[in-house]
Amino acid sequence: MMQERIVIADDHRLFAAGLKRLLEPEFEVVRIVHDGLTLVTSVCELEPDVVLVDISMPELNGIDATRRIMQIKPQTKVILVTMHEEVAYATTAIDEGASGYVLKNDDPSELMRAIRQSLLNHVFISPSIAGDVFRGRSNGQTQAQSPDFELSTMDREIMRLLTQGLTGKEIASNLGVSSKTVEYHKYRTMRDLGLKTSAGLIKYAVKHGIGSS
Repeated sequence: MMQERIVIADDHRLFAAGLKRLLEPEFEVVRIVHDGLTLVTSVCELEPDVVLVDISMPELNGIDATRRIMQIKPQTKVILVTMHEEVAYATTAIDEGASGYVLKNDDPSELMRAIRQSLLNHVFISPSIAGDVFRGRSNGQTQAQSPDFELSTMDREIMRLLTQGLTGKEIASNLGVSSKTVEYHKYRTMRDLGLKTSAGLIKYAVKHGIGSS
């Protein structure tokens, strides 16, 4: 019987190697990559059944990589495997077409369940955040349409710097915070405003005068 083929994308090499050992009795790991752009290229080349991808990676983060994969190989099952417990990340990932969202501190059996569920065309969310994620998705449209939605000072500053063409790392350095903090605020704001792309967020900031504030 043919095994389903998996590509692993994680810039922590020891963790990626551990995933490979976990998966190989049941699945075929066809490649391990360590940045988002190489992941997208590998999906085009290898056409794996499943991709396991971290969010925080060089060159292209996991959520943006998911978006690109869904555009070029929409049949691919993408599962985010991450330390990020924030609902905004998980909600955005699922909205971009991911089939699963698993936390790195979950039991390994949860990842195996996520892969099997994705191959059955089901969406799997880490049990510890699943309730909050599905509630967030059900409320997301209301939040996006609400004229009373308020951006925090950090949200506005990140949007302002995005309009100036700064990268996530440059914004983090400028504000004295981590790149993960910048990503979290960015994707939470995109979700709450009903926006799908960074370009859309920048356009929103310019339209509402945030870029010049």
